[in-house]
Formats: sequence, structure tokens, C-alpha cells
Amino acid sequence: MTIRWAPLGRCTLLMGAVALLAGCGGSSSGAERAKLANNVDTQLTQASLPPDLASCVSGQARRLPIGELRELAVASSNPPPAAKQVALAVVTTCVQQGAGVGTFRRLLAAAVTSEMQHSLPAGYISCVASKAGAPPVA
Repeated sequence: MTIRWAPLGRCTLLMGAVALLAGCGGSSSGAERAKLANNVDTQLTQASLPPDLASCVSGQARRLPIGELRELAVASSNPPPAAKQVALAVVTTCVQQGAGVGTFRRLLAAAVTSEMQHSLPAGYISCVASKAGAPPVA
């Protein structure tokens, strides 16, 4: 007995095979994506970023196209320009959303109040501290 495939049958079979193979490739790229995202998370932990900023950067990195995620994940202490551009875009997005801003404000207020306490008027120091959300220095 011989089975004859109609042209439509062959096309359907071919499409099914392509879908099956695409599914297989998707899992390996999913595994690669997870590994790269974990590398980024490790770098963020070592960088001692404010927790809300690190969380935002991690989330943004996981949404990047795989090529850009690779750039971030393999970046060293002296990253190539492409990795710097990706990192800058991710961090900028997070800061625009408010991530890490509270910590930066507190650091700025602390620097102004402690380092310049003797050279700036008390009213100015109090103003900077209040705008940054930090308690003024007495």
C-alpha cells in the first residue's frame, strides 16, 4: 500500500515540523535568557545598588532583546561601548520611574549637611535637607 500526500498535506506536515522545531529552539534560548539574567542579577548584587534600583534594572534587563541582554551579562568592569549604552538606557529608564531616587536624595542631603555644615548658612542646609526628605542637622 502506498500513501500519496496531497500538496496541502505536505504543507501542513512541513508547518507542523517547523513549529515543533521552533518550540525546541525556544526552550534553549529560554535557558540561555535565564542564565544571562542571573548573570546580570549577580553583577547588580556585587554593585551594591539601592534595592529598588537593582530590582528595576533586573526587571528591565529581563525584557531586553537577547543580544542586548548578552551585552549586559558578559560586561566586565571595563565594558565595551555597546554594553555601556544598554546599561545607561536601562538605568535611565529605572531612575525616570523613581527607582533609587530616594537613596540618591538622602546621600546628597547627607553630603551637604555634613561636608558643608560650616561653610553654608543653616537655612540653606535645612532647605536642602527638607527637599531631599532627610531630617535637618541641628
